[in-house]
Amino acid sequence: MLQKFVFGKPFPTEAVILSVGECQTELPFLTEQTDKNGLLSFSCPMAEDDIVYGLGEAVRGINKRGHLYESFNSDDPYHTEEKRSLYGSHNFLLLSGQQTFGLFVDCPAKVTFDIGYSEHDKLTVTPSVGDFTLYIIKGSDCKDIVRQFRAMIGQSYIAPKWAF
Repeated sequence: MLQKFVFGKPFPTEAVILSVGECQTELPFLTEQTDKNGLLSFSCPMAEDDIVYGLGEAVRGINKRGHLYESFNSDDPYHTEEKRSLYGSHNFLLLSGQQTFGLFVDCPAKVTFDIGYSEHDKLTVTPSVGDFTLYIIKGSDCKDIVRQFRAMIGQSYIAPKWAF
């Protein structure tokens, strides 16, 4: 099940091709906080065995837990362990464990994902602007959540043979 939550007046990125109505219910899984500058962040507790997948092009392993990521494109050719962002911004993550859900932040500005870095048992997502759309994806399992996300964003671009 897809749920869309709109904050401020988001820039139309056209990242989502599926028509999803705005949800007027309480935000599931996440707790909303506002900092002293008025910027929102969202957090949720993580159990000891929870695994976090996603975020696209990033160094480190498949489980993103224990690190800080910035979804903000960088053309730095040196892909070292301390880098927080690389070439692509993929604002989708999947938390698998006691709570299993997908999260997509449709935001063209920088988004920071603190996945148990500052606090081992806490996931915090912080957009750098107040205008964005947040999608929560619930499903029967991880595969179902990814299937729904792929339907939401559409087919991937496949380059022609000559581009390889």
